[in-house]
Amino acid sequence: MFTLFIARSASTHTAPSPSIAVRPRKKVWHLWLKIILGIGITGFILCCLAIGFGRIHSIPSSAATSFGLDRCDDVPCFRGLIPGKTSWSNALATTGNPPVIGLDRGHPIMSLAQSTDHALLDAISIDVPPDTTITVSDVINLYGVPCQIYLYSRSPTTPNVITLRYPGLCVQTGIIEERLTPDSPIRHLYYLTSLAPRQGSAVPCGNDLTSSSSAMVMSGWRPWRGFASLQRYLN
Repeated sequence: MFTLFIARSASTHTAPSPSIAVRPRKKVWHLWLKIILGIGITGFILCCLAIGFGRIHSIPSSAATSFGLDRCDDVPCFRGLIPGKTSWSNALATTGNPPVIGLDRGHPIMSLAQSTDHALLDAISIDVPPDTTITVSDVINLYGVPCQIYLYSRSPTTPNVITLRYPGLCVQTGIIEERLTPDSPIRHLYYLTSLAPRQGSAVPCGNDLTSSSSAMVMSGWRPWRGFASLQRYLN
């Protein structure tokens, strides 16, 4: 009886209970779940960062880029041509045309001008064809918001042209319902050496311009105020 009692007591103290045996397994599963969850969250964050980085640093594909508008060395350019930097010979070789002629069927009116020393490309003037739709939103997606705005009018009372100014570039757009809208169509583009800021200049837009004698100026150069009514820009 005494021996049997000792054996039973020993077995009671040495055999683990089922609840004690399950606890280490639960801890292992919890640890693995935490690891898997941590890897999943980290992967999701890295994917979001990669997508955001790609969107920020990519050049949007649009009618503007298909037409030839581009960024070269962080400045506006057209088909790789930069007034003031591209040589005149290279400009002619790139376009394959004399200075004043249509670039091709998609660009019926394009003219090039050379610098006074005949060494560099000085200006590119482009009329957007009627069958090509480039909007203000396309230009802003490519170049960002303009540094200045100018309003013109070819009639005594109603302004009908807005100029968006960038370093090295002026973009003329039509007016829809007396306001600047993302869908306002681009009519003309001027890439000019004189529009680029001088090296070390604190003025981001470069030199001031005078208006054409055929246009009546309705406002001076104004800061960008978003897609707003003409009255907001005139005030």
